[in-house]
Amino acid sequence: MADRPPFKRADLPTEVVLHAVAEHEFHAFEHLAAQHPAKVVQAAMRRDIRRGLLEYGVSEIRPWLTPLGVLRHSGPSASTT
Repeated sequence: MADRPPFKRADLPTEVVLHAVAEHEFHAFEHLAAQHPAKVVQAAMRRDIRRGLLEYGVSEIRPWLTPLGVLRHSGPSASTT
């Protein structure tokens, strides 16, 4: 366990965050936080909010996909499956 370096935001790619929000909606944070530290999940969500892929109302840990986020989530990689 000590061999693993600390988690960082880059360990949680945008595609994973978008997929979690699309699949788990307002429970995406809990789903991601079960696998990554909560601070890393929050930082990744903030990154994608700043990029215009997610937006939120009262709490930034309860985001939804913007039209750009939907496009990115269902973009070229989705058509290859």
